[in-house]
Amino acid sequence: MKRLMIAALLCSAATLAPARAEAGPLVSAVVSLASSVFGAGGFIATTLAGGGIGAFALRLGGSLLLSAAARALGPKPPGAPELVRQFENPQSLPAKRFVYGETRIYGSPAWRVGGVGPSQGRLLVGCFVLNSRPSDAVTGVYLDKEAVPLSGDLYDFAPGGGASAAAGSRWAPWARFWVGRGDQTSPPADILTLTPGLFSATDAGRGLTVMWVLFDCGPNDQRSWRWPRTPPEVEIEGRWSKVWDLRDVAQDPDDPATWQFSDNQALCALDAARMNPIRRYPLAQIDLATFAEAADIADELVPLKAGGTEPRYRVNGALIFNGSELMDQILPLYAAGAAQPVRVGGRLSIAAGAFTAPVATLTDITEAEGLGVRFLKPGRDLATTVHATFTDPARDYRTSDLEDYTVPGAVAVDGGLPTVVDLELPLVTSATQAMRLQKIRAKRLRAQRQITCTLPPAWFAVVAGCNVTVDFPEPYAALNGLYRVTSANPGLFASEDGSGGVAMRVPVVMEEIAASDFAFDPETEEQNRPLLALSVGRSPPEPGGAITTTTGAAVAIGAGPAAIAAVRFAFDPSPSPSVQIYEWEYRLGGTSNPWQAGGTIDGALRDGGGQVSGLLAPVAVGVNVTIRARAIGLAASDWVVSAPIEPTLDIARYEADFSAGVYRIDGATGTLANVLGLARASVATFVDGAGLIQTAAVNVPRIDHAAGVPCLLIEPAGANAFTWSEAMDNAAWTKTNATVMANAIAAPDGATTADLLVENTATSSHRIQRARAMESGVAATISLFAKAGGRDILRLRASGTGMTVQAAEVQISTGTVSVQAGTPTVETVALAGGWRRITFMFTPNVTVSGLFEVYLCSAFGVSSYTGDGVSGAYLWGAQDGAGSYIATAGAAGSRAADLPAMQGVSGVMDLLATYDNGTTAAFDAAPVLPGYWPTLTRQRLRSLIGTI
Repeated sequence: MKRLMIAALLCSAATLAPARAEAGPLVSAVVSLASSVFGAGGFIATTLAGGGIGAFALRLGGSLLLSAAARALGPKPPGAPELVRQFENPQSLPAKRFVYGETRIYGSPAWRVGGVGPSQGRLLVGCFVLNSRPSDAVTGVYLDKEAVPLSGDLYDFAPGGGASAAAGSRWAPWARFWVGRGDQTSPPADILTLTPGLFSATDAGRGLTVMWVLFDCGPNDQRSWRWPRTPPEVEIEGRWSKVWDLRDVAQDPDDPATWQFSDNQALCALDAARMNPIRRYPLAQIDLATFAEAADIADELVPLKAGGTEPRYRVNGALIFNGSELMDQILPLYAAGAAQPVRVGGRLSIAAGAFTAPVATLTDITEAEGLGVRFLKPGRDLATTVHATFTDPARDYRTSDLEDYTVPGAVAVDGGLPTVVDLELPLVTSATQAMRLQKIRAKRLRAQRQITCTLPPAWFAVVAGCNVTVDFPEPYAALNGLYRVTSANPGLFASEDGSGGVAMRVPVVMEEIAASDFAFDPETEEQNRPLLALSVGRSPPEPGGAITTTTGAAVAIGAGPAAIAAVRFAFDPSPSPSVQIYEWEYRLGGTSNPWQAGGTIDGALRDGGGQVSGLLAPVAVGVNVTIRARAIGLAASDWVVSAPIEPTLDIARYEADFSAGVYRIDGATGTLANVLGLARASVATFVDGAGLIQTAAVNVPRIDHAAGVPCLLIEPAGANAFTWSEAMDNAAWTKTNATVMANAIAAPDGATTADLLVENTATSSHRIQRARAMESGVAATISLFAKAGGRDILRLRASGTGMTVQAAEVQISTGTVSVQAGTPTVETVALAGGWRRITFMFTPNVTVSGLFEVYLCSAFGVSSYTGDGVSGAYLWGAQDGAGSYIATAGAAGSRAADLPAMQGVSGVMDLLATYDNGTTAAFDAAPVLPGYWPTLTRQRLRSLIGTI
């Protein structure tokens, strides 16, 4: 055999390893076949040795792109108008049809008139075959191009079931609907009851998607406006066929019950090959790896000029199977993805509509024999322009035209004469997808160069659909570039040396290709399609109202640590009655980021406030979200855009509201002990809700009311250096021009232990005092409880040799303070029964043995006067030391520190503490663990809330 070419492959000559993963499935399909053929070499030699062999001895399973041949030889597939006519006016039994994706279709109607009693002759019954197989869901019903608002369950076939036209619509209560998604076992019960004899119980349409409609023509005077067309035009929108996704291991190719709805172009093409009613491909005859690769490509998200993305290739529409050649009928599925069916050795593969890296390189020519080159000439074979049509939802799913796409510079190169080729895309409902397909088609039609040659055995694994690089030396360098193999037919050929032997050869045909054929820049190449142009003669509805957004705990999904942040949006509905749906989108981050599809809301839905509302979840906490929405009827309104909102969770995991007495962990209500643990090695006092001093036992938290609101009281260790704190008659207290009546009345703790300091009749000061060591620069805090007993004003005074005198007067009944000397600070707290706790604070300027004195005053500034012998003030609970009251007798007293701890929850959360005076302190990202307690700056705490 003469050597025609030297092939330098990208891998060993035995097998062709793919240059990247995309090329793998096409190559691997044939490598296995090659191994089986070469492994049987001895058998072939024996078989061929006994007889004469012509120029062509044996074909070993060639590969061929089927789309071109099918287009040339087969009938033209029906477009959207033809499908509508076939559905509306069937000439015989309904053809088999597979409906894919989300689309609006006509059923094949079978109208009958029936009824019993008063309804005799008034009921119009229709049975529509929507899909010749089970479907996922019906999402909308249209009568004479107008959406019908429904109430009820379309899938309920029991008596009284089904869906009726909702109240307020012009068809209520005259229209009822039922849908069987393939699992129905009989017609709806009410159809059999209300129209006896029209259908039998066995007319179920099992395995089919079927709609039954029941129209009551109604009163004669209303028929003309309710039913302007008789019978009405019925259209149905839905999510149709469930298909097998070979990438999902949970789906069984032989069990449709495991399949899911999908509009993925490659998966639908695979489904049509496997499930069609003409000639089904078994799995053994399908190269599944190529379909899995194509499915991934179809799922890729591509950007849009207006923002957001859409999947690269989707199919939405119906295939009609009429008995002709199968490939002719399923080609629209491939066209929707710029894909090509490939037959490799009897197995069906798919060449996806994306550029793949070349799998091999031709580098040398040693002899020109067997090399053919074809350059297409301008005209029908070398188009300049593609005119594309697609099925347009904005025009009621009728055909819509794109602007013609002309390859830049092509008309000038071809002598100024444009050549237009049509591209019909009946299964494409996205204008932008159609634009991408239009460009790919135009670029591929400009492939001028085609090479025909015969390759050596090392090229056995190259199949149709593969890309290869041609890198010839001169004088053939003009042919260099990227090429796609359109056919490859490996075979055994008679040797040309007259020896009678055979040689392996691979005749191939290749046409030029480029990565740019599949590239698409939405900013420069996406066509502008004004909404009004898509809705000729139909005015857009008014937009809805301004959009309000909320976030936080009220709209979060779930509770506790598993809670998901969300954003709720709401707006007043459009005043236009033509609105069918509201479309909404969202944008994350700044204005330069793209809009992303959110979804649609039924035009009739309202929340409890009468607004149109929706929820976006999950969202990232802290990343701004903007919502926009528009009303859509027969056209679309302008967008209404919300202000940005920063999503939060604000889910309260820990709630300790000491003022309200509410304690919750992750929303579950408990007690104080559920949220707080506290250790304290001594008893301690607090003010209860009645204004009385109470004593809390060891390790018992104190809810203190001294600040006027209930608060958790948390104190460090404290002491009272005064002995005999409740016995002013004791010698520890020196009386001057005054006496003490012991246990005169009930004290602030309710016990009769309060003493009365009574003035005598001298003209002088009337006081009680005791020694107190003063330490320079060390703050002193002295307090006592007082109640008016004829005298309502007390002077508290601290002094010592060389010390700056500190003095202030306090009116017991009102708490009014008047500083008389120095710079003391005085605080008072009113208690029950006219009692008031007075706290006197100062800082000595020298260290000295001094005095603390309490004077009776006849008025502010008058501490020396003539006493009446009976007036005075009640005193109790003197304390030298800060904090809550510590009772003493013959020795100083102390109080242990409060050691609180959060309980019942752990994890990182944001804490907010609210103090007794209403101020707050935030502790962000606090690492809450058992025993944790934030560092507070005040001792009384109204609440502590932990959120995520």
